Amino acid sequence: MVMLEDGTTPRILSSDEFLHLEESKHTTGQHKLYLGPTQCGKTSLARVEARLARAVVVLGTKNKDSSLDAYVQEGYQRIYAWPPTKKEVEKSRTPSGSIRLILWPKFTDLNSLTDPKARDQFLKMFAQAYKEGFWTIVCDESLWLAARDGLKLDSTLSKMAYASASNKVSLYLLMQRPAGISRTTWSSASDAFIFHCGVTNDLRELASLGTYSPKDAREVIQNLTGHQFLKMPIRSGEQWVISELDRATLAPRKLP
Repeated sequence: MVMLEDGTTPRILSSDEFLHLEESKHTTGQHKLYLGPTQCGKTSLARVEARLARAVVVLGTKNKDSSLDAYVQEGYQRIYAWPPTKKEVEKSRTPSGSIRLILWPKFTDLNSLTDPKARDQFLKMFAQAYKEGFWTIVCDESLWLAARDGLKLDSTLSKMAYASASNKVSLYLLMQRPAGISRTTWSSASDAFIFHCGVTNDLRELASLGTYSPKDAREVIQNLTGHQFLKMPIRSGEQWVISELDRATLAPRKLP
């Protein structure tokens, strides 16, 4: 275990303890950053966190995406265009009244992955979410949404990150690295969940998110193993927390 400069060590929480902590602190208008390599568990963690929200739209950007299948198993309704019809919204409602949507245009070949028509659907969604407020938007492939050779939404993501929290909109931003995405976007996070990262430049960037010791941040992140993640203390008074969700928690389940 890494010893921090103040002589303490990060708290290690079980899956249940971590979820209890997250539920006790959950509010609308929180931007969350999930960062780590492929297959580390960031998509699963974001899906579990999204269970706490009342109106969720997940963004699909590939022809097929097995990482999003678990959302469908939890009762999310796939839609191909925005805005959703009244029938689609009603089909997406859980018994408690929450809305669960996946905006997932049809991407049939390589050229369609950058289809301006698909980009327009995401733009309409962001505009409506900002106007209405209270939406939680899960960007499972933030880099592709932002990239110039992708869907070219970097400016839109940056604006949403900067201005939408005051409208009680939450962005869940998933990415392998902060490179390629505007700093305004990922540095606007109020919570950051970081999996193992060994790229020196990335560690320097991530360490700038808080007011704690950058050396501590780098050492803690580099010592994470498996599917462990660090909930990085961004705001004053928060503690370092390390956890790893168990299989029962990660298993898809119908939402109440």
